[in-house]
Amino acid sequence: MTVCLAHLCEDNKTLILIADRQIGIGAIEAQPNVRKILQVHPDWRLMFSGNGIGPVFDMESEIKNELYRKTKNKSTSVKTVLTVFESCYDKVRRRLAEKLYLRSGISFETLYKNRNESEADRNEYEAARNKIAGFALEIDLLGAGFDKNKRGHIFSVRNPGIATRHNIPGFHAIGSGSDGAIYYLYYRNSGFMEPLDRALYYAYDAKYSGELAVGVGDKTDIYIWKSGKSPKRVGQDSRKVLRSIAKELVPGLYSDTSHHERVKKLPECKT
Repeated sequence: MTVCLAHLCEDNKTLILIADRQIGIGAIEAQPNVRKILQVHPDWRLMFSGNGIGPVFDMESEIKNELYRKTKNKSTSVKTVLTVFESCYDKVRRRLAEKLYLRSGISFETLYKNRNESEADRNEYEAARNKIAGFALEIDLLGAGFDKNKRGHIFSVRNPGIATRHNIPGFHAIGSGSDGAIYYLYYRNSGFMEPLDRALYYAYDAKYSGELAVGVGDKTDIYIWKSGKSPKRVGQDSRKVLRSIAKELVPGLYSDTSHHERVKKLPECKT
C-alpha cells in the first residue's frame, strides 16, 4: 500500500503534494526510485494507491489522452477533469472485467445485441452484465490541480469510478497510511487558508504519521505547486529539516517559534 496526500493552502492558490515510494508484491516490499505523482495534464496531477496497481498506468494513459482530446492541454474546469477521471477509471475496470468473464472473441456489445435471440443468449448476457458490474478494483486515485480560474482543487476516485471532492477541508490522503495522515491534519485544524510554511509542515507531519501503517515507506517525494507555475520539488536538505521537527514534536502542536522559523527559512518556502 502507500500514503499519498494533497493539501491546499494560501486560499486555494497553492498545492502541496506528498507521496512515499514503497511498493509491494505479496510479502515483498521495496522503495525503488518510483514516482507516485504523475502528470496527466499541464494543470493536473494523479496519485494512486491500492493492491495490484498495474491498471493504474492504463488509467493514466486513458486520462491523459482524454484530457488532451477535450482540452488540447489548455486550462479547463474541474467538472471536466472529474468527468474524465471517472469515465477512464470505469473504462479500464470494465475492460479488465470483460477479459476475465467473456468468452474469447465475444464482446459485451455482441452479447447485448444478441440477448433476445434465445433464452441461452439472454442468460449469457445477464450473467456477464452482473459479473462486469460487480467487478471491483482495489485502486484509489487522488487528483489535484488548478482550474481555468487558477483555483486549486483536490478530489479522489474510487471503484467503480466515483469521484469525491475535498476542497473542504482542503486536504485528503489515500492508501494504507491515509487514516493516520488525515487524523493528524484534523488534529492540527489544518485547512486551505494555511500559509505555505505551516501547511508544508502539517502535510509532512501527516505523511510521517501515516508511516505507522503497514506498507508505507519513509522515502518521500514532496512538491510545492503554486497556481500558474510549475511544481517545485522540495529538496533533500529541506526534507531532513521537516523530518527532524516531526520527530521532535511527536505529535506536539506546531507553535514553537524556533520550529516555525526553521520551516519558513526553507528555500522552497520563499517566493
